[in-house]
Amino acid sequence: MLRPFRHVGPTAALTSWAGGLVAYGLTKYAWQLGDVLTVVTPVLVSALLFVGVGAAYRDAPPEADEIVDALATDHPPAPVRRS
Repeated sequence: MLRPFRHVGPTAALTSWAGGLVAYGLTKYAWQLGDVLTVVTPVLVSALLFVGVGAAYRDAPPEADEIVDALATDHPPAPVRRS
């Protein structure tokens, strides 16, 4: 499940976080929905925002590919020597 999201960057993560927080505030205080909807709504809003914004803005740093590739293999990559 990690590979499809390797190009998703901080824009999607922060938007998802903020959208979930706003959805929680609305369901808990403004709309006063039941307990189940108070939990489910922010999670769904956050997930949809993460996938949607992540598909629209692929702004992950180049190091993200290296991390995903390192996690996908059993052998750790050789250390890179920088001069």
